[in-house]
Amino acid sequence: MRVLRTTSNSGFGRLITLIVASLIACIPLVSYLWETVNQLLSGHVDAGRLVISVPLLVLFLACLALIGRSLQRLDAQLRE
Repeated sequence: MRVLRTTSNSGFGRLITLIVASLIACIPLVSYLWETVNQLLSGHVDAGRLVISVPLLVLFLACLALIGRSLQRLDAQLRE
């Protein structure tokens, strides 16, 4: 017996996978950057933390761009 997968189910599965993967990857980045901003606003400046935060901010922005492109690609596939 052959089971046919519909496009919507396949797209929904990919969407859930993308959301879970992005949460796993981005939550630690957001929490570290949030704590850095919190310390800066409270007046505590740590040069080591700032040196680490700059590449992490670039990595976080790259993750957001990748997630956005993946969602656009998934949307285009579902509209076909």
